[in-house]
Amino acid sequence: MSTYHYPAITERVRAMYTDFFVFGILLTVSTSYLSSVPEEQYHLTLSIFLAILVLYEPLFTSIFGGTIGHLTNGIRVRSEKNEDKNLIFPLAVVRFIFKITLGWISLLSTGSNEKNKTFHDIIAQSVVIFKEKKKDSKDLVQKEKSDETYGIIDN
Repeated sequence: MSTYHYPAITERVRAMYTDFFVFGILLTVSTSYLSSVPEEQYHLTLSIFLAILVLYEPLFTSIFGGTIGHLTNGIRVRSEKNEDKNLIFPLAVVRFIFKITLGWISLLSTGSNEKNKTFHDIIAQSVVIFKEKKKDSKDLVQKEKSDETYGIIDN
């Protein structure tokens, strides 16, 4: 039995739109910067920028457990084998490649399985979870008892 909740498609799409916003800012800033780069350095600078765009998701997923969109929306990408661990970089790259290749089609499998996994999650052996673990019923009973002990009233 898992100790995490799994976000529905709405939370995942919200995270995706947050990432689109981040990319929009990156594109605006980088376009301004690239226009001021001398012509002989333009190709190097453009290559570095493109590498950052391509590596953004796999790096953030493997290091921080998700992109800025995931992090700000309270969800994380984890290894299906151990939901307490981030996805390793090679699998994060595989996940990203299939996510980009399949696009919205990948989201069609969400809701058809217990963990709301997309096609790219299934392929990369990843799972998207809410940051907070499920509350155990024993934890809730203990909290209620401690609240009663200290006279805490929650309305």
